[in-house]
Amino acid sequence: MKHNSIEWLANWSSEKYQPISENWFSVGHGTDEEPAQSLLLSAFSAAMKEKYGEGMKILDYGCGSGRYANFLSKRIENFQYIGLEKQGSEHFWGEASIRDGLINAGHDDRVRLGFTESLLEKKAIEESNVVLLLSIFTHTTIEETHRIISKLLPIVDRGGKIIFSMIMGDSYQLQGNLYGFQDSYLVTYNTNEQINEIAEKFNVKLTHERDFEANWGYVHSVFSIEKN
Repeated sequence: MKHNSIEWLANWSSEKYQPISENWFSVGHGTDEEPAQSLLLSAFSAAMKEKYGEGMKILDYGCGSGRYANFLSKRIENFQYIGLEKQGSEHFWGEASIRDGLINAGHDDRVRLGFTESLLEKKAIEESNVVLLLSIFTHTTIEETHRIISKLLPIVDRGGKIIFSMIMGDSYQLQGNLYGFQDSYLVTYNTNEQINEIAEKFNVKLTHERDFEANWGYVHSVFSIEKN
């Protein structure tokens, strides 16, 4: 099901609480003033189904400035949010975004922000019951996608969910590597093939939850991974 209307966002979830910050980094990311981003974040929330609600514990892998925490704070009062980025990344959603997120959310004990390959990552994998990867796999090779999923599978094994989105198409040209070990590359691969390999390789239930048409013309497809 494709969602591209602000009406769906309004009907699905409304604001109940004050946001963590009225002035989050790049105000369009994670605020209802920017319908395209808010629709995508709501689509992620809806894909969680029964995992979404008071008391949820969420790991946002590749979190940028942690904009989903701000989005969540307006709808849920009691939650734990851990957002991780790659340390040393040249991508603008790396260390600078984490610093910005800490400025905005450092006062809120529901939110922790830090880096992958760290003690905080280990803690997040041990505690969280939902993982978000918002378009991360749009920027990783199939091999790197599998490496990340392998790392996060303990959450699925104990009954949690991985929710991820990708830009879909017959072929997608991947430029650069945000979360892997290589410095850079340019490769074209079939995203449908990448999706099909996940369920088979990890013996998990993979569900195509919904599509979202971004305002720059690409379609983001949102998927969930659960225990078989």
